[in-house]
Amino acid sequence: MPSGFSMNVALEQLTEKALGIWSIDSCGVTPSEASVPVLLHKDAYSHFHNVRVLLVSGFTGRVEDVELTLNLLDSYVKEYLQSNLLISAVPCVKMDQLSAGDEFAGDTDTYPPIDKYYDHQTDPESRYLWRWTSFMSPDLIIELVKGPYLSYEVNEAADYLSNYFDATLIGTDGSFIKEIGSAQPNGLGPIPGMKVTMPLEHVDQELAKIHGILSNTERISSSASQRILDTRSSRTPVEVAKLLASRYGNSLDPVVYTQGVAISGRLRLMSLTDDHTELDDIVNLVDPLKDLGKIFDDGTGTPNLAGLLWGDELSDLTGNKRYSDLIVQVANMYEYQGSGIPPKPSDPDYRTEDMFMNAAMLGRAFYISGDSYYLEMLIEFLLQSDVQQSSGLFWHSRTTPYYWGRGNGFAAMGFAEALTYIPRNNPAFDDLLQIHLKHLKALETVQRPSGMFSQVLDFPGSYEELTATCMIGYSIARGIRLGWLDRSFTTILQKCWKASLKRIEDDGAIVDGCTGTGVQTTTKEYLDRPAIHGFDDRSGSMAIWFATEMERLSISQR
Repeated sequence: MPSGFSMNVALEQLTEKALGIWSIDSCGVTPSEASVPVLLHKDAYSHFHNVRVLLVSGFTGRVEDVELTLNLLDSYVKEYLQSNLLISAVPCVKMDQLSAGDEFAGDTDTYPPIDKYYDHQTDPESRYLWRWTSFMSPDLIIELVKGPYLSYEVNEAADYLSNYFDATLIGTDGSFIKEIGSAQPNGLGPIPGMKVTMPLEHVDQELAKIHGILSNTERISSSASQRILDTRSSRTPVEVAKLLASRYGNSLDPVVYTQGVAISGRLRLMSLTDDHTELDDIVNLVDPLKDLGKIFDDGTGTPNLAGLLWGDELSDLTGNKRYSDLIVQVANMYEYQGSGIPPKPSDPDYRTEDMFMNAAMLGRAFYISGDSYYLEMLIEFLLQSDVQQSSGLFWHSRTTPYYWGRGNGFAAMGFAEALTYIPRNNPAFDDLLQIHLKHLKALETVQRPSGMFSQVLDFPGSYEELTATCMIGYSIARGIRLGWLDRSFTTILQKCWKASLKRIEDDGAIVDGCTGTGVQTTTKEYLDRPAIHGFDDRSGSMAIWFATEMERLSISQR
């Protein structure tokens, strides 16, 4: 590979040759904060009537392997671009080693990676690749390695291809190709994989062979992983809401928004299904909240106050005004500090979290009481926050210049909640709507090809995070349903919904919800926030709201 080689330049040249077939994406981040680039086929996430192949190389950063992969991609463009063989590629997993010209010392990383998602200090790439590949779920993964002799090895899931390629069963335990074809990677299913070792001069010959065999779709079917994703994607909003409601919203200790949103989601589900059999359970759950003075103190923050946002919905279902009165009592705990200063107990630096918390409580308090004091405090807070940047995206706070995914989710939900309660004839409605529209249009430009939103929105390869995706999707669904967003936002919404469905397991576990996060001081600190795969109140609660809002939208359009 020539001196001065640039991976980005090489991939840009390939995309130009491919005439719109490929785009440059990223599937991960290295320890040095370099992105792991992907050459992504435009139909990589559309598996019908085509054969989707993912090439992966550079597991050690070896220049020769990357060169082999780029040559094969160039040949693909020249000969097979218009065929039903759809190739995407991760040309080099270990970008730090490639850039330094220092091949990874020792053995390649061990798969499946076990812990530290995606905050592993020395090997984050394996975590990113393992998860990203499963949720892309190609029909076949091919690892390319340059070597003096030609050989084909297949994993257990691709054993049916052995005769076609005269391949042996791969025996390298802990290798990416072997392990991705076994058991249930990422809670899904195995993906067929093949390791191809070849000299550089065999590229054209072996690509012709691979194309000739794989382009016959009768020989290739969707992976077990893809079939599970298809099943998840077929679930209705009510079905998803029910499975989430069985696991979330069953506690209010501590009183915090992550619990409160889930309780609200359960109540919304009851309203949608007319099934009130669990209403008494919720009443008993919240019954101790009779004296807020014993629950909240001077150190109480807005996330705690928003833990009671379900009050109006519980009053609607029970006919007991006491629960909606709780919201007004909470709103009375806010203290107006004057123009240009957030109301206590908001963060004085205008954090995006408070956009949601304050809109949820002050907006409802106005709706319940009719007292414009709450509305005026909310409007002034949102209009004076000055956290949105010229791009349309939001910093985490005024002095935190990072485009955190969930931070932007909080901002989107804050404006959606505010617009729900502010009368249309209020002059501030249009001002807030314009901020919201600018934000949503900016978000559309950073939505990943999978439909997900990233942990850090403007950082290629940052992990795809469920909570932000649900929050942004919820905000759009609500806006379309209530009429301040037009149908042009339907595409981004449907992509959010389909992507979220894939990361909600049938037992209510979620995949890749960012753990609790305060203000961080560097981009790396946001990139390295642990991602939860399992039970997470934060992601689960936002997913319930998203599911019930999707059902409300569906009903409104019938």
